[in-house]
Amino acid sequence: MLATRCAALAERYGLTPRERDIFPLLAQGHTMPAISERLFVSENTVKSHAKRIYQKLGIHARAELIDLVNRTGDEDAARER
Repeated sequence: MLATRCAALAERYGLTPRERDIFPLLAQGHTMPAISERLFVSENTVKSHAKRIYQKLGIHARAELIDLVNRTGDEDAARER
């Protein structure tokens, strides 16, 4: 379910393929070092992608990212009813 929400937002906001890899990991609450290790990239690379993701989504903190993902799921569920 989280993956579906993240994919919808990634499409809506035009995230790059690498940003799409990082986005759901951020939404799950993974740390920058953990994402770096998982994707075999430097921590600075993850930070750069995260910064661009935040800019594209118009947010400033991970809590806002998680709220946005949750709201998107709630909105989608309301439309289906």
